[in-house]
Amino acid sequence: MKKSREVKLLERYEWFLTKNHDDISYTPYYRHVRGVSMWFNPAAVEKTFMELDPHFEEIRDLKEMYVKFNKEHVNDPEGALKSLNELIGIYEKNHLVMFREIASTLKEHAQEIANSFLYIASDRYEENQQILRRLSNGPMEGFNVNPKNLKRISRGVSNFEYARNRILWATRIDPPLLAVPRTDEDIHQRKGKPRGSYKKKSK
Repeated sequence: MKKSREVKLLERYEWFLTKNHDDISYTPYYRHVRGVSMWFNPAAVEKTFMELDPHFEEIRDLKEMYVKFNKEHVNDPEGALKSLNELIGIYEKNHLVMFREIASTLKEHAQEIANSFLYIASDRYEENQQILRRLSNGPMEGFNVNPKNLKRISRGVSNFEYARNRILWATRIDPPLLAVPRTDEDIHQRKGKPRGSYKKKSK
């Protein structure tokens, strides 16, 4: 079945709704689509996209309110909590179910979200310079994915010490190897009779 114009617009330009408004460039330009050069005017296409549903503009504006909130209140958890509660109040009174559900989630974790507005100095990304970085469990989550990837790539891990050391070697500059060295016989507890010589049958 051939896709309708509305479906094509939804598939190609949903980023007008989901992408941060400040990150969208509205400067018209030529672009190539299937070998054909065509003039692309983001503002005109966005207007056409928003006309697909009467709620799209409201959804975008409410989303942008949270984006703006996240960019403010540097080292000000108390101010962040106050603004967050105001935003939750707006979402709770909205007629769209999705924002009332978002308000419930924000309300449940309001204090934790406010605490994340503490900033710490970090010199990890800039040589000989300190930059402010917002508190986040992102680095920990990024490290936690390493054991999962190792397990997936290895199709399972049967030896914990080997897996642990491999993760340390791969992720740390100076890994502390606390595991006690063991022999091959200690690690691989082979059971059963040893395999005999292999004799290929001749045709």
